[in-house]
Amino acid sequence: MRRRQKIRLGTFVTALVLVTGWGWYQSHQSLSAVQPAVLQAENDNERALYDLADTVSSLTTALQKARYAATPTLQSALLCQLISSSSGARQALACLDTSGESTGNVSKFFSQVEDYSVMLTRQISQGQTLTQEQITAITSLTKYGEELEKALQQIMTDFDSGHLTLSDEALGFSQTSGEGAAFSDALDQAAESFTGYPTLLYDGPFSDHILQEEPLCLSQYSEVTAEQAAEKAGNLDLGTGYSWEAGGEENGRLPCYVFQSGENRLRLTKAGGLLLSFSNPRDIVEEKLTGEEALEKAREILPALGFSDMQESYYYVADGVCMCLFFDKQGDVLCYPDLVKIGIATDDGSLVRVEAAGYRMNYQKRTALQPDLTAAQAQAVLSPQLTVLEAPFLCLIPSPGGSERLCWEFHCQGQEKEELLLYVNAKTGMEEQMYELQYSDSGTLTR
Repeated sequence: MRRRQKIRLGTFVTALVLVTGWGWYQSHQSLSAVQPAVLQAENDNERALYDLADTVSSLTTALQKARYAATPTLQSALLCQLISSSSGARQALACLDTSGESTGNVSKFFSQVEDYSVMLTRQISQGQTLTQEQITAITSLTKYGEELEKALQQIMTDFDSGHLTLSDEALGFSQTSGEGAAFSDALDQAAESFTGYPTLLYDGPFSDHILQEEPLCLSQYSEVTAEQAAEKAGNLDLGTGYSWEAGGEENGRLPCYVFQSGENRLRLTKAGGLLLSFSNPRDIVEEKLTGEEALEKAREILPALGFSDMQESYYYVADGVCMCLFFDKQGDVLCYPDLVKIGIATDDGSLVRVEAAGYRMNYQKRTALQPDLTAAQAQAVLSPQLTVLEAPFLCLIPSPGGSERLCWEFHCQGQEKEELLLYVNAKTGMEEQMYELQYSDSGTLTR
């Protein structure tokens, strides 16, 4: 072999070794970086799996006992256990981040057990006993809890024996190998039994009746055609420069026709062709009006939009738009569910936003708005650490489940000069809600 050929061959071999070695080094470095993440993900999933099994077992046990407890003391203790266990189970399931869609039914089960227990605890604290219908509901929940516990026990057995492995798709890793099934598939299969889950009707945010409600305000109106809605859109006094064109339809709890004029958007209800929302998203560079001046503009606009007998509450300014909150008032009672938001541009006082979904969903002429407690009797319920700043008044507030409660509203000041709104039930004397008022240059908010 010639000297030149030997040199070329040696150079090629050296380069090959260097490239191969560099590739091995890079692969080793990547693997070294990946392994801790894989182990961490596996440990996190394993911990969440054991937490889920433990909390479901505790939940089921409490459900089994709750249907037989007869005294308020034991009932309250078991309901507190249910609240804690269902909350923990929901959090553990969320940590597993499973991909199966039907596991949403399991999460809903945990949420409903928790919320139903909160409602029953409140009922017991008011001196009421559990009804036979509620005991039947607990029995139904118990059966589903037992099914889920049994399925999780099988999953744990398969996991401990190595027949089932965990995976973390969010990180791009999978520990599933051979014939081992993925955890998400196993839980997804267990969740299939929840497709026939019974309807729970109660006063809570996860109650099934929330999704079954019909807009009360619209029940008296017949449906208008798209052409009729277009005519109504043209007659609305929203300002100048709008030429509305059909933009489709939306179905759901508040079916509506959609209209567009450039970037501006208008929605009218199919029932009656009433104003549901309006938005003009233009930029507002210079703020000239104060909040009070914008509020006055909103008061003037309301009647032309079809809203009367409304009372303003608070306002706040964001991105140059002053959002003014108005509520329907029936007699001496302020109806908070009947909410209309009016957005006024702070540069020229023009109308740029309307949000009336709350009003369209809830407005109705109400009866039985007479309190059983006087304002003085309701005030006696308040903490002695609070000072009432102004005369209380009657109002309707929405409960978490969508019903309404007649309350006395008290504007109070605490020991640290913080201002609070408290709502005392005008029928039962129970404290229903408490909010802290936050004042700023942008307006007033509650939390």
